[in-house]
Amino acid sequence: MNGKILMDTTVYTSITDSIGTSAESCVLPDIEPLPGELTEGTEITFLLHEDIERLYELMKDHNVHTAEVLPKALLTARDSFIAIDEAGARSIKFRGEMR
Repeated sequence: MNGKILMDTTVYTSITDSIGTSAESCVLPDIEPLPGELTEGTEITFLLHEDIERLYELMKDHNVHTAEVLPKALLTARDSFIAIDEAGARSIKFRGEMR
């Protein structure tokens, strides 16, 4: 008698959903640069200008990766695991009785 193997592929969905939810909590809030009139002409602003601009760019980049790239990668990995499990399950043949 031939039987079927049923894989628990929902475990992958659960893991990726859990990691995706955690990734969403890593998104940094949008911050606006200080108004120019508050910082214009101060020596510290002049010294830190490039660093502050770089910080804003890094924060934007971080948000793109945590909110978009990471979840998409996790879903791709999940789908790959499920496809591998399904192919493996289809390739196994039984001989004899299943209980």
